[in-house]
Amino acid sequence: MATVPGRPARGTPQCRGPGGLACRGARCGDRGGDRGDDAGLGGTRRARRHGIRSIGWHALAVAAGYTYVLKTNGEEHLLYDGNNPGYQGLNPQDPSSLVYAINMPGHAPILLGAMFIMGDRQNGPQTGGALTRWHAHLVICVHGHQTIAGFGVQLRDRCNPATWRNTYTAQMLHVWVVPYPGGVFSDDLSTTATNAAARAALAEHG
Repeated sequence: MATVPGRPARGTPQCRGPGGLACRGARCGDRGGDRGDDAGLGGTRRARRHGIRSIGWHALAVAAGYTYVLKTNGEEHLLYDGNNPGYQGLNPQDPSSLVYAINMPGHAPILLGAMFIMGDRQNGPQTGGALTRWHAHLVICVHGHQTIAGFGVQLRDRCNPATWRNTYTAQMLHVWVVPYPGGVFSDDLSTTATNAAARAALAEHG
């Protein structure tokens, strides 16, 4: 998903667990993105297993400072919202956002992966070539709210429709720690993809 252009820098977390284990040991440029296997996250199955064990860590992520919440298509994106610029860019130990599936009945939020967000007007490093799908989202003004076009997700900043000029979010990259349709770096945020990933995560965990 997305964040507000020029969103505030982020602060030092009280708990590094959720971010660290989301991409522990990750080499996010490794090949394997189109296969949906583990190669895109350090080449080990352990990265995925840690992600599934983090099902109960949603509250810890919030306590660590991932408090800017965006929801779309059964996913909840917890964006880090402090004042430490170390959470920008491709930093596997401290991702900019954690992504959870929240629409599995009877289950707590399921960690699916992380999202890395560059600073304003910065291009994401192409460490994995075409596999690392850095992208941005169009931001429009709808009823006085900045809104991600195509998703209908309202950002927290207001806007004046009379003076608003469409803009784009900072560049971002998704890295999934569970089997995900389209591969490790897929940018498919459809409900179908989210549900498939959540089911795969639960099946692998079980």
